[in-house]
Amino acid sequence: MKQLRSRFRRLRCWLVASVLALASLLAVLASGFLWFDHTRSAQEASARLLADALAFSEYVTATLQASNVVLEMTRRDIERSADNQAFSEAALHELFQRNLSIVSASGTEVLPNSLVFVDASGHLFANSLTLPIERRDLSDLEYFKHHRAQSSAATWLSPLYVSHSTGLKIFVLSQRLQDHQGAFQGVLAITLRARYFEEYFKPLRLVPGQTITLLRTDGKPLFRYPAMEGFENTDVRHELSLRSMLSTGRGNDVRTSPYDGKLRRIGYVTGSQYPTLAMVSQLESDVFHDWRQRAWMMAGFMFGGLGALGLLFWFAWAQIGQVELAIDERRKALEELSVTESQLLQAEKLALLGRSVAVFAHDIGGPIGNAKVTITTLMDRAATLRKELNAGALRKSQLDDFVATATDAGDLVFGNLNRAANLLDDFKQTAMDQATSQPRLIELAPWLEQLAHSLSPQFVGTRIRLQLQAEPGLWLETLPGPLGQVISNLVNNARLHAFDETCEGVIRLEAAASAEGIRLSVSDDGKGMSEAVQARIFEPFFTTRAGSGGTGLGLHIVQTLVEQTLGGKLSVDSQPGAGSRFIVSLPSGKSVSA
Repeated sequence: MKQLRSRFRRLRCWLVASVLALASLLAVLASGFLWFDHTRSAQEASARLLADALAFSEYVTATLQASNVVLEMTRRDIERSADNQAFSEAALHELFQRNLSIVSASGTEVLPNSLVFVDASGHLFANSLTLPIERRDLSDLEYFKHHRAQSSAATWLSPLYVSHSTGLKIFVLSQRLQDHQGAFQGVLAITLRARYFEEYFKPLRLVPGQTITLLRTDGKPLFRYPAMEGFENTDVRHELSLRSMLSTGRGNDVRTSPYDGKLRRIGYVTGSQYPTLAMVSQLESDVFHDWRQRAWMMAGFMFGGLGALGLLFWFAWAQIGQVELAIDERRKALEELSVTESQLLQAEKLALLGRSVAVFAHDIGGPIGNAKVTITTLMDRAATLRKELNAGALRKSQLDDFVATATDAGDLVFGNLNRAANLLDDFKQTAMDQATSQPRLIELAPWLEQLAHSLSPQFVGTRIRLQLQAEPGLWLETLPGPLGQVISNLVNNARLHAFDETCEGVIRLEAAASAEGIRLSVSDDGKGMSEAVQARIFEPFFTTRAGSGGTGLGLHIVQTLVEQTLGGKLSVDSQPGAGSRFIVSLPSGKSVSA
């Protein structure tokens, strides 16, 4: 008796240790999933922002190149004619308009605003907009000061400023004009309006909280969308890590924005030909909005699992206490029957162990193992990816592969937590369908129509269509519950196995009279099955989607329902690449014609 009590104590200790181990495992799995999901969300946002910044930078470079072509063309025209005669204001106006029309005819999306010529004294001499012009003094503008002080003929990109004449926000590309002796003759400039860039971005659907900013590499402003009041007066050379950004050329960063004081995730790219820095940013709180929702869901599942473990622990503990009480009550009788005592103790031990195994096998079986393997695999992939990232050898294709793997792993972990429950439901459904039930007479066409309607939500978001074709006036005396499960399982099997995720297809549900009685068929135009798969398709636990949530019991249950519960026959006809057709033949004794 003392030895038995000692065993019960050990069993209680083992029970407590098992529950704590399972709870710890559940917490570790949930924490691991949230950590990896958080990392994946950050990586996806960083990749998206960097891609947007690269596209914007390429767009800006193309626009500046088109404008620079006009500058070069106009400068060469002026320098070729400088030896023969000086250009008048009218001649320059005509030359500017002609060269700008070339850009307009090329289809450039952001057109230059105007061409201007500022003479050596800093006064506006000619432009492409008006004739004659007011000879305003522009010697205070940065681009004029730069070219007057520098002898270089390189193109200069000015920061954003407000135009003296129009009041619009513009920035300019400019070149120095000089004679053959190198004497300063003036500045030729082409202006670009910021609002043209704004019109380009207005049709685009930006993520809430996202901003697009273009700076010179010295931190002075060029463009920002959405527009910000006073942006042209900002200078962030000391507030952003410009040196780090310029040294890397492109990348991501997380820092407080100098414009709105909010923490933002940034994707940045420096210009390939011009001193520009394109940045696309998003509020860091918005980056993890979806992740926080998933985290709350995971917390709910985790606490639900812990609650289930608590109930199981309480039940097992109560069972052990009841067994101990029963053994105490029978102690005197067991002492008098020494031979029976040994047998009874062994039986109680086996019964107790059997109940315990039945209780905990459901939680520590295959689904938990599959989930652990999935997380371990994902951790290995993440480590490999981090090595590639640290080594600077990370490619976009590797990142895309990792994102796809992480998404699949999340689905597998989530699916495996429900897999054991689904298995139990399938077994319970098989037992319930074999129970005695009263058949009833149904009209097939409207009954199938209602069943097809209940199945329609499965096809939302897919390119698969469910078509119904049933002869009118067919009546059948049958068990509606099992028959509905047969058709639902066949349709669901076709939806999951006959088509790839992005494929378009049709599943046909047909009902017609036959020589035997009623023939129901579920067919598809999917990828079909090989002979080897067809030979094992009705075996229990056989599935072609191992590791993807398939239990391998669906078609076995269908066969059991058709042949044992409904008294019919089930057959399949399939060829690889030609689709599959499942035929349910019900005996004529259970059908009537209207």
